[in-house]
Amino acid sequence: MSNIEEIIRILGEEGDYRRAPHRLQMSGLEFPLDFNAVLVGPGEGSQIVLLLDTSEVSPDVALRRLKTLARILERTSSKRTITLVIFTDEADHPTIKEMEALCRVVICPTRQDLRKALRTLLPLKLPEPFRRMDSAFEAVKAELGIETRDPIVDKVLKAAKEGSEQIRRTVQKAIEEKARVAVKS
Repeated sequence: MSNIEEIIRILGEEGDYRRAPHRLQMSGLEFPLDFNAVLVGPGEGSQIVLLLDTSEVSPDVALRRLKTLARILERTSSKRTITLVIFTDEADHPTIKEMEALCRVVICPTRQDLRKALRTLLPLKLPEPFRRMDSAFEAVKAELGIETRDPIVDKVLKAAKEGSEQIRRTVQKAIEEKARVAVKS
């Protein structure tokens, strides 16, 4: 499997990108995209991802093609973004620096793990939460170790949503109510 095919596989399986024709259709016209491969995504997204292997296509030729595409997108008022994935060992090539002014550039060095190089295009994999909480209110109560349904604690925690001044008023009101009950008895 070639490097470009491996990039297509990784972005397709893990990033939900899909292969697109080498022709871009905009405003009723078709424009050829002469890169090693073209992907769009992720999912139903419309980001254009161009794949370039500098051993097959010269960076200077790719720069001219990229400038043309960027100009077409600009003139048609397109909101689509372009990402160029370059498979190369010449990350400091001056032409690549020019490409960075036109679009997002992801460099895949030949001796690096492709998945690692492509990680900015892949979705984050977040760990599952340790335990599910019904709400932040319940999480605070659990953290404080409050097992009972003390109405004063509930009022203070609810007042916390409004800020410190509301907490002060709630505590003051609770103290006044308790003092009134104590005086009556």
